Amino acid sequence: MDEEIEEYINQKGLEEIRREELLGGKRIIPQKLDMLPLSLPYKVETVIEKTSVIPSELRESIVFSIGSNYAGNNDLKYEVYTSEIYGKRITLSWSPASSEDEKIINKYGGIFKTPAYLVQMKP
Repeated sequence: MDEEIEEYINQKGLEEIRREELLGGKRIIPQKLDMLPLSLPYKVETVIEKTSVIPSELRESIVFSIGSNYAGNNDLKYEVYTSEIYGKRITLSWSPASSEDEKIINKYGGIFKTPAYLVQMKP
């Protein structure tokens, strides 16, 4: 696509026109300041509320919910605020629900080689 644009510019004799003027776009005019301003250059019309803590209903969270289909085990639900886990590694893992399930997994050579319908896993 860029080659086609370059060819068009060369055919029409538009080399002296800046690419931004030809294709559209805006330039950011840099400002060189000696120091950062203490406030924004806007007039504050109304202050509804000041707080140093974000209310829980406005915070983003992630919910890990794992259901089960075998008796005796409750569903697992874990909710955490994104700010608490940002940049951290998260691992969800399961283990065989019984020693029989573990034997079946070992017989097939690992969980990824075992047919899913043969074993039960618990988070």
